[in-house]
Amino acid sequence: MTYRGSHEGGITKPYTCGVCGKGFSRPDHLSCHVKHVHSPQRPFKCQTCTAAFAHQRQAGRTHMVAK
Repeated sequence: MTYRGSHEGGITKPYTCGVCGKGFSRPDHLSCHVKHVHSPQRPFKCQTCTAAFAHQRQAGRTHMVAK
């Protein structure tokens, strides 16, 4: 599949999230989505506010992150 074809509806997304309905072309992408978006686990906590994140990169530069 070419890059252009992937943006013209060429990729099928047979793996669907049971929570939100978002589709994925690969089962591993679905697993990561469920783990990072729908899981209640938020191990990365901001040291100055109540924000918590599933991924360290989600905190960005705004929050101080600690495990």
